[in-house]
Amino acid sequence: MDKGRNWFGPISGLLFVVAVVARGAIRGELDSEPTDSAATVLAELRDTADDIELGVCISMVGVGFLIFFLAYLRTRFLDAGAGWAADAFLAGGVLLASGLIISGAIELAGAVAGDGCPVRC
Repeated sequence: MDKGRNWFGPISGLLFVVAVVARGAIRGELDSEPTDSAATVLAELRDTADDIELGVCISMVGVGFLIFFLAYLRTRFLDAGAGWAADAFLAGGVLLASGLIISGAIELAGAVAGDGCPVRC
C-alpha cells in the first residue's frame, strides 16, 4: 500500500460519521404521528422537502466515504490474516450501504410525492 495515501482510509471513516451526524442535524424529526392522516404526513413531508433532499445528498456522500472506509478495513484485515472475517465485515458494510441508499430513496420519494402527484390524499 502506498504510504503517502495511507491516511485516507481512517479519515474516510471519520468523514462518514460526520456525514451521518450532519444528516441527522439537518433532517431533524417529523412532528406527525403514525396515526395521523396521509394528508397530514404528506403536507409535513412537503414542508420539509428541502431539508430532506439536502440530508439525503449528504448521506449519499457519506455512503461514498463508507465504501472507502470498508475497503481500507478489509485490506487491514486481510493483511492481518483474517480472511473470512474480512469478507464477513465487507458483506455487512455493503448491506449497511445498501440500506442507507434505499432509505434515502424512500425519503426522497416522500419529499417529492406532492410534486405533480396524481393521487389525492
